[in-house]
Amino acid sequence: LAGDILLMQNLGVAMAGIGPFIPNKQTPLAGEPGGTLDLSLKTLAAARLALPNVHFAATTAMDTVHHRGRAKALKCGANVIMPNMTPARYRDSYLIYPGKPGLSDTPEESYTGAIITVESVNRGISTDYGHTPVGNRS
Repeated sequence: LAGDILLMQNLGVAMAGIGPFIPNKQTPLAGEPGGTLDLSLKTLAAARLALPNVHFAATTAMDTVHHRGRAKALKCGANVIMPNMTPARYRDSYLIYPGKPGLSDTPEESYTGAIITVESVNRGISTDYGHTPVGNRS
């Protein structure tokens, strides 16, 4: 994982998602053990220290393994949360792992839920684009 963080530094990434691996029965990795929230949060915190200007998402996978996973991620270095704005009729076509929370939420409910999560950890919602300054990513 430390090597992955160094790779992100070397690549100059602007944004990354760090979250637990969740096996999907429709893949060759179906029988592999899933990742843990604890290791994901520690990795996220280390990545934040190494890459202070990179955007890190509080992934839905964090919420899949713990009901407050994204809130915990925001406390450990994540600074982006992405509500699910996919129209309901298309969501079955994008099931990358089982147990993803909020699949029945409307886009409005997902957006409101994201705001509640951010505010629950005493963070604010930015109104600008949130671009990472070029040349200042790591």
